[in-house]
Amino acid sequence: MKRIPEETVEQIRSSVNIVEIVSQYVQLHKSGKNYFGLCPFHEEKTPSFSVTEEKQIFHCFSCHRGGNVFKFIMEIENISFPEAVIKVAELGGIDLPKSVTESNATAGSADTQVGQLRQIHSLAADLFHHILVNTEIGETALKYLHQRGLTDETIETFHLGYAPVQQVLLPFLEDRHFPRELLIRSGLFTENDAGQLYQRFKERVLFPIRDPQKRVIAFSGRLLKKDEKLPKYLNSPETLLFNKRKVLFNFDLAKSEIRQHGFAILFEGFMDVISAYQAGVQQGIASMGTSLTNEQIYLLERTTDRLCLCYDGDDPGQKATARALQLLQPLTKLELGVIPIPGKRDPDEYINQESPTAFVKLVKDGQQNQMSFWFSFLAANRNLTNENDQLAYISDSLEKIATVASPVARDLYLGAIGETFFFREKKFSGTVA
Repeated sequence: MKRIPEETVEQIRSSVNIVEIVSQYVQLHKSGKNYFGLCPFHEEKTPSFSVTEEKQIFHCFSCHRGGNVFKFIMEIENISFPEAVIKVAELGGIDLPKSVTESNATAGSADTQVGQLRQIHSLAADLFHHILVNTEIGETALKYLHQRGLTDETIETFHLGYAPVQQVLLPFLEDRHFPRELLIRSGLFTENDAGQLYQRFKERVLFPIRDPQKRVIAFSGRLLKKDEKLPKYLNSPETLLFNKRKVLFNFDLAKSEIRQHGFAILFEGFMDVISAYQAGVQQGIASMGTSLTNEQIYLLERTTDRLCLCYDGDDPGQKATARALQLLQPLTKLELGVIPIPGKRDPDEYINQESPTAFVKLVKDGQQNQMSFWFSFLAANRNLTNENDQLAYISDSLEKIATVASPVARDLYLGAIGETFFFREKKFSGTVA
């Protein structure tokens, strides 16, 4: 690793504002002279992470980590000092000589096991992307993505790929002299009883999974041909790089958009995220499982104060939205909302059948708060002219209203129910108190 001149390091340090750099990783709020946010190095409910603009330092009063801007980047990105200097320059828009950036670009972590696993995943992503866009083997997969409405630019942005039935990855990596044990640890291969390695992903469109620093750490593969014996989607197993509880699909591209717009959008599937991104709604993310984990929630809480769910508009999608709200409500301080998709469609279908502009408008103007969603959801499949259905609906609605913290909001929602069924809210005021 080439040593970066001290004067260059000092020039970078004095040219950037630590608040602006840290704000790209942590949602900060000013209090007095300092800025505070949730610590990115440990989970907490009350912000104890402080950034002092005057001294250009950070400090967490709980875990006691602290230092200057280079130390922050070293800690949060898990990289060496020279790499951190280059990263800070990049984040601060400072140009460095090629002699500095090129000599340090892959040094530092390249000889560690984690660094080599990152290299393997980066090379694999490049290979599968090349097969998708540049070879006859990938033509069917590319045609499928085009039929789903994705442009070549979007395919490039997400670095989508195709894993053919042919075993192309193993010889590709063996030619680059990666040890067998590391290939096994990468999660990209399975091993049979005879000890032979086989490519885990076959005949699947591949979605690279990236960490917040835009590094490929895993893949999710979708079958091109339906096979009852195989799962429609197959994810990488957990590795030194990949812990599915901590990762949100597209968070690397969405985080700046989330901060800019003031809210994140949680979709059910990767294609919904990608279609929305192409349509111009670029603050979308998806979880790696059926619901958000505590780690994923914390990642979002450090970034924004509001999360909107945008699931499928059909009955299963609405039930999934209801389950997600019930699970999230006691776990997070995030303000929760819902973006309903009309016509029992999923977001991808809505964008392709209506227009990108229509979807942008829906996201902007069609958001519901939680109670608006519950009123609609609880009324679905009920005949509200029938007395028994009316009573069941009112009972379920009052149960939800009782969880609302604001007395003003509770009164408003009680009034809405009273107006709907032509009776006075005072009949119910004692029920919720």
